[in-house]
Amino acid sequence: MICRFLLSMVVASVCCQLSLKPAFAGDVALAGRKRDTRNHVSLSRSAAASDVAHSKLSENMPMGSVILPRELFRAGQVPATDAAGSSGGMGAAGGRYEKPGMSTAVTRVDPPESGHKIPQIQPHLEFVRINETVAIIGDSLDGLKEAVPHPVRLSAYCISRHEVTCALWNSVRGWASSHGYTDLPYMAAMSPMHPVAGVSWFDALKWCNALSEMEGRVPCYYLDAVHREVLRAGKPPISNQRVKWDAGGFRLPTEAEWEIAARGGLQGKRFPWGDEIGAADACYAGSADLDYDKSGISSERDLIDGVLAPTSSVGSYAANGFGLYDMAGNVFEWCWDGYDKYYGIQALRDHCEHAGGGNLQMPPVRDPRGSSTGDNCVLKGGSWRHHADDARCASRFELPGTIRSPHVGFRIVRRP
Repeated sequence: MICRFLLSMVVASVCCQLSLKPAFAGDVALAGRKRDTRNHVSLSRSAAASDVAHSKLSENMPMGSVILPRELFRAGQVPATDAAGSSGGMGAAGGRYEKPGMSTAVTRVDPPESGHKIPQIQPHLEFVRINETVAIIGDSLDGLKEAVPHPVRLSAYCISRHEVTCALWNSVRGWASSHGYTDLPYMAAMSPMHPVAGVSWFDALKWCNALSEMEGRVPCYYLDAVHREVLRAGKPPISNQRVKWDAGGFRLPTEAEWEIAARGGLQGKRFPWGDEIGAADACYAGSADLDYDKSGISSERDLIDGVLAPTSSVGSYAANGFGLYDMAGNVFEWCWDGYDKYYGIQALRDHCEHAGGGNLQMPPVRDPRGSSTGDNCVLKGGSWRHHADDARCASRFELPGTIRSPHVGFRIVRRP
């Protein structure tokens, strides 16, 4: 599977270079794809006003929110919150686990839309809070031994409702380039409301730090284990010790944080909404050999006018149970974790090799953060170029952190 992923990256890059137009230009949609016309409408209903001064917005934001700097603030971006919590049981070996509750902290809402169009180009951030939880990650539906289900316990965190867009990437990158950050590419050819793609894991770390400093927050990533020198340049080795986990800044989600958020409160399902996938659910390539793929598309996404069919605007498909968009398809998303077979837990490896699947009889792992060795990092979620099995919540890929692929972007998290 990893070989197919790497091969498709090479094909995409070659096609991009040979085409007369940039591979991500425009807003080309796969024929017959149904978009979610409800996008953002529920958020706009909770807005109290459409014209609020930046200082007033800052005073009234709920806990866990992010205030955009004045240069990114626009009229109509008022705070809105909703809250919902859920708890309940689900069958699991060794005990009963809670479903994660969630509440939202929104830093930008769209005004009511005319004709339910895709939102206008505006840099924005919206966060959803995932309450502290114990849940199962991984699955055994498709016999993948390194995806064996096992329990984790996560502290509360906030995760961005959407993938980082090209517009937001470029806005932060502009600030970063004049404040000591290096090697962050400018995305000139990409549609502003599409997810940024073609950024490496190291690019994402530095961008997170830039956004943190831009907001006056303590950055999360450092060049040293005592957290004195902020990561603004270079490609240091992967190390959990170089992360200030209690900082208030922005960072990549861990794999466990990403997967629990992607599931949206559902357990034991392939996708954020259930066990089947179709063209109306996500931006992905067809896979007729899989009985749970109902798209009717038999192969990878075709070329349109000689150009690779691109991503979709963020939020083009229905949200999951937590109100998160594009957790399946669109672009693969970088996670913090160095790649290993689920955090290097020897008991898990032994179980995978000798027990042949099923839930681990072990206590939940507290806030797992992945391997601190190796050069490869975890990717989750699938992409516009990849098949349905790659879009499963439990699916795992690895790539070197230096790679910039047209299939790969990211979203961010922060402390509540």
